[in-house]
Amino acid sequence: MTHLDHTLLAGNDCDKTAKFLQEVLDFNLTECIHGPDGNPFAFFLTVSNTIHNVAFAPGPPNSLHHIAFYVSDRADVIRRVDMLKHRKVATFDYGISRHGVAGVTTVYFHDPSGNRNEFQCGVYEGSVVRNKIPPIVWAGENIPRGVFYYESAVLANFFEVVT
Repeated sequence: MTHLDHTLLAGNDCDKTAKFLQEVLDFNLTECIHGPDGNPFAFFLTVSNTIHNVAFAPGPPNSLHHIAFYVSDRADVIRRVDMLKHRKVATFDYGISRHGVAGVTTVYFHDPSGNRNEFQCGVYEGSVVRNKIPPIVWAGENIPRGVFYYESAVLANFFEVVT
């Protein structure tokens, strides 16, 4: 069954936003991406047993990177891509791929309003007990594998295209 899974929002103060969600709203940090300077710049947080309900990455203030819809399995991702292609909706980035972050099979597309959407499946479950499992950290040469696992590369505009 398809359902809304998460959203990735962009902004200029992701660190403070992640801390706010953890300290004020009881979210749990499950994964983060550290830049070359060693400081985290992208944050994945949850208030459920899924790996993230919301994520934050650098970008223009008050921006949407994407909304993700969870589908049942990889075959369902393929069916959804077939449906999109049949209806002349382009997929982009790498087509069907996999994220190291959350371990999901994924594909992206734009809706008529220009918003980026994602179909995904295969997410691993996290703990609902706060701070019992340390967050997974993607850093250095592992960053591209965290974003696009198979390709081990990130397209230059992947984090730049927001609405």
